[in-house]
Amino acid sequence: MTASLQAQTNTWMQRPFLPATVRYHPIGFSYGSAGFIGLGNNNGSVMTDLWEFNPTAGTWTQRASFPGGGRFGASCFVIGDFAYVGCGWD
Repeated sequence: MTASLQAQTNTWMQRPFLPATVRYHPIGFSYGSAGFIGLGNNNGSVMTDLWEFNPTAGTWTQRASFPGGGRFGASCFVIGDFAYVGCGWD
């Protein structure tokens, strides 16, 4: 489990770990009320997976894989309804 700070009450709440392979140099971004994490590197294996965290339900859901091939150390940002991923290494 991991923890998140509840700013309204200034308390910590335990949250479930990401149910995926451990990774280094992933991307992470938020969209709406959800948080996303994906891509990255694990011992030379580059990843394409993307996971969504729903803070209300406290659940992780795997989303469509990144179509650009495995990548780590990438940059990511959100404009409007789109998340943009670029740079990094494969």
